[in-house]
This record gives sequence, C-alpha cells and structure tokens, in this order.
Amino acid sequence: MNLSNLAVSLAVGLGVTAPVAINSALNPFFDLSSVNETPVPFPHTERDVQCLARNIYFEARGESIEGQEAVALVTLNRVMDENYPDTVCEVVHQAQRDRRGNPIRNRCQFSWYCDGLSDVVRDRESYNTSVEVAERALANRIEDFTHGAVNYHADYVRPRWAANVTRTAAVGQHIFYRP
Repeated sequence: MNLSNLAVSLAVGLGVTAPVAINSALNPFFDLSSVNETPVPFPHTERDVQCLARNIYFEARGESIEGQEAVALVTLNRVMDENYPDTVCEVVHQAQRDRRGNPIRNRCQFSWYCDGLSDVVRDRESYNTSVEVAERALANRIEDFTHGAVNYHADYVRPRWAANVTRTAAVGQHIFYRP
C-alpha cells in the first residue's frame, strides 16, 4: 500500500471527516511531492463541491483562475483550522444568526452569504469554472500559494483586523492573511 492509500485508509478507518491533507506546509507528514505520489484528496461530498463552488462564484467570479483558487484555498484552510467549523458548507455558511437561525445581514464570514442580494447563479459559464476550481481544490491539486491564509479582503478596504495578522499574498483584488 502506498503512502497516499495508507493516509486515506487511516482517515476512513478512524472515521475522519476533516481533511487529511490539503497543503504540505500545514501538514508535512502527508507531503507526497517528494515521492511522486498523487496528493491525498480532501474528504468531501457533492454538497461540499457545490458549497465551495458557490463561494468561489460569489466571492471571486470576476477574478483570474488564480484568484478563484485563492478563495478556495482560504475556505479549505479554514476547514482545517480549529478556529473554524469542520466542513466546507459550515465554513461557507458561518454567520451570526438571529433567534430563528437566520443569518444576520452583513454578519457572515463571506459577505455574499448575507448581503441581502440574490444568491441565484446567473452566469452559468462562470459557475462551471467555479465548480472546476472547487473540484481541483478538493482533489488537493492546487498548491497553497496563500501560505495557509484563512482571511482575505478586497484591496480597496482596510479592515481593523488586518493589523493583527500576517499578510501572505495578494492576488487580483484580494489580499490574503494568516494568524
């Protein structure tokens, strides 16, 4: 059994639903690049693909492929970070909620989710690209060029929290950070 299959078998055997590896910088034990192995896919469901694709679409459809990949990486880095929820959909839909469980406007981790605007996909071609990026990210076929970023913002805003984190990358109109 090769290292890739061993990692997946261990994860399945232990009932792991969190990611096994997405980025060797965060999990060097599973760095398979030096042994010419296929990267271990991020455990996911079809719903995770759709949640990640919608996040990419609404956050970065006007960006380059690299910009869309960066949003996907941040989302997956959050899933792996103990300070965030444990699944792709929970990360994407993380929000302050009212007593009925509805997200409070402008109190979400990803602004599109509770900005009061329609969440209907209108540009099918851009959405299909988002799905492709999501599938590649979940297959662990994107090197983490954000260097573990779990936050980002548009380059035309200056959030207070940015002074307390480490800038890791700038791609298109977004600036990326890690704690």
